[in-house]
Amino acid sequence: MKKVVELSFTSGTISGLAPKVMAGVEEAAKKVAIGRQLLIENRQLQKEGGRTITFPRRTAGTGAGIVAQGTTPAELSASYTTVAVTVTKIGVYFKVTEEAIETSRVDIVEDLMQEAGYAIADYEDWMIMDELYGASAYVTATVPAAAGNATTIFTIGTSKILNVNLLAAPSGVSIKYVDYWDGKIETTSTATQIGISYKYSTRSRCVEVSTVATGGNTYLALVDGRANLSLVPRKPDMAVVHVKHWSNLVKDTRFIDASQYGDREAILNGEVGKAAGMRILVADRAYPGAVLVMQKGINAYLVIKRDITMKRKELPEEDAYAFYFYLEEIPFVTNDDSICLIFNAAEGSKDL
Repeated sequence: MKKVVELSFTSGTISGLAPKVMAGVEEAAKKVAIGRQLLIENRQLQKEGGRTITFPRRTAGTGAGIVAQGTTPAELSASYTTVAVTVTKIGVYFKVTEEAIETSRVDIVEDLMQEAGYAIADYEDWMIMDELYGASAYVTATVPAAAGNATTIFTIGTSKILNVNLLAAPSGVSIKYVDYWDGKIETTSTATQIGISYKYSTRSRCVEVSTVATGGNTYLALVDGRANLSLVPRKPDMAVVHVKHWSNLVKDTRFIDASQYGDREAILNGEVGKAAGMRILVADRAYPGAVLVMQKGINAYLVIKRDITMKRKELPEEDAYAFYFYLEEIPFVTNDDSICLIFNAAEGSKDL
């Protein structure tokens, strides 16, 4: 992209700059987007209009069996229900003042394009990960000790915890271990109560890693998750992990780093390697509570109503120009059985 001074950035040339700004934001977003790669893009609403799409949801079919001569086989029991999904609008904007243009020694427009693209991709990834993990909204709670006695073990009261943050506690008290599966916390010192915020999963196909170790056991979690999901049946080929899972996995001799095969295969954004026959993606928006195992694009959609579009306007009262970016989409998992979450595999996990 040309520098601002070369583009003579004024009201007379802003129309020429606009396509470059749009392209720059899209490119920046693509570089850091991770979750979108795991889903199938559905653009039905772009053709049909409206903001809501209806997906069929099929139950598992049963009924096959041995058929005696001259008899009729059992009827397939699979049935369909439907679920309606409505897209949401995501937006961000930035403005550039004449003073910023005149005093900046770098291309301030290019810098803001990068930030806008990152912001869009980051929010989209949060939406996608929350849907894949079946994440609840954050819950804020004060957790009392049993019978009012000071202790280091606190029960959250909810299982399948994805993430927990300490909000309030006596001086010197911090979180030491988390039992994400049973929803318990061990603190470094005793207290009568602590304040926390947490998210939990609503997914039904969830298991605890076979052996829980405070150092983490991500490889075993991958094996457990793949075996569990294969019962559906599915062909698990992708796993999404938090950095607390990856720091443990990378030390395992069975982990294959992406650098060993990257020149022969296309590497996905966030892909760090392979393990247990699956590609491993490290995502900032993943949750430390669970490893996510899935078959890429199976029963997981990104319904897109509008790709990134831009609107611009002059702000004469501020001696500035504003660029607005919007997109309309929604991620959606149509079958809860298509994803398996394996809890207590991260460093700092413990069976309490």
